[in-house]
Amino acid sequence: MRGEEAPFSRRSVAWIAGTCALSMAAGILFSVFGGELGARPAWGPTSFSPSALGHSGFAAVLRRLGIPLLVSRDASGPRAAAGGVLVVAEPPGAEGVRGMIASSRAALLVLPKWTGKEHFLRRDWVAEVEALEVSHVRDVAASVLEKASLLRIEGGGAAWVSGLGPLPSLRAAQLLSAGDGIEPLVHCREGILLAEIPHPGGGERRLLLLSDPDLLANHGLPAGGNADLLLAALEDLRGGKGAVVLDETLHGYRRSSSLWRELLSFPLALASLAALLTAALLAWTAGVRFGAPAPEPPALEQGKGFLVENTARLLRAGGHDGHALARYWLSSLHAVAEALRAPGHPGSAEAVAFLDRLAEARGLPSGPGALSARVKEAAGTRGPAAGKRILETARAVHDWRKGMTRGA
Repeated sequence: MRGEEAPFSRRSVAWIAGTCALSMAAGILFSVFGGELGARPAWGPTSFSPSALGHSGFAAVLRRLGIPLLVSRDASGPRAAAGGVLVVAEPPGAEGVRGMIASSRAALLVLPKWTGKEHFLRRDWVAEVEALEVSHVRDVAASVLEKASLLRIEGGGAAWVSGLGPLPSLRAAQLLSAGDGIEPLVHCREGILLAEIPHPGGGERRLLLLSDPDLLANHGLPAGGNADLLLAALEDLRGGKGAVVLDETLHGYRRSSSLWRELLSFPLALASLAALLTAALLAWTAGVRFGAPAPEPPALEQGKGFLVENTARLLRAGGHDGHALARYWLSSLHAVAEALRAPGHPGSAEAVAFLDRLAEARGLPSGPGALSARVKEAAGTRGPAAGKRILETARAVHDWRKGMTRGA
């Protein structure tokens, strides 16, 4: 009687299993990285943007100068609390700004100024720009400075005064009006460009406010002393140490911390892949055996090698190394004397003198006279160094025997 036929062929089962595995992998990847798939303006004022309004040039300058830079996409304030400097550059609104800065040790807040439209050819280009409403910029400034007042002038001011050294270069400046609690660092007659204001966290924490973002935007960074002025402000906050934490969470690039995300992101993704392949190989080897099982080794090995090694261990354990060396020397001396037809008895003075002359003629380092004395001295050695000395002497006897009998 024939058994019931399987509902699916092996090939169909393989396709179904592969499809399920791919679906599961896609689900895991989407759950981990799905939040990053949404569209964000690539031309905006972020460190990822190469547009005229972007900050990619500012980030590149810091990296080239060797200043530690962390482009933060999660918990930016706490990351800058342990000696770093938080940079909040052109936040789109006032929401979240004060709380983020309050959790930092030192911070630089750069007020927004421009908005624009995406270029129809490339998402990371800006086609048109226009100035934001002053009221919108004032709201951002008011998140850390009450009664903040702003003004915009043409020409960037008659004459700049900088307490940090470098002077800015601006075509149309957005400035902060003087007020209580504002300590100007870079200013002109019309207003203040860079000022130190009270930190929301209080204490000895520091906060600098930059009113015009053109200094660090890609279109304005190379002009005049803009880059030098920015670096001077950061170094004043860093004190020569600590990383610059550039926040991108307020621009929509937030990425929550996740163990799965870290394991599936480079470079840990390579280790995760290696672990997955190892687990698959282990599962395969556990399910399929390669050939017949290897026989267990015998309790006692057979052959001359095992016998010689076991005898050597017994002699060493019993302290008979010296006796074994003496016997080896006598047997080697007799074998060489017989092979070379030395006069007299193999151990006689006449035979030893003959072999000494022959060893010297062949350029050997030692003759039987010197070796006999060396063997006697090594055989009488006691202590931890005895084994090593006996072994070296035995090797010298072996080399002498080979050198004497070569060609005999």
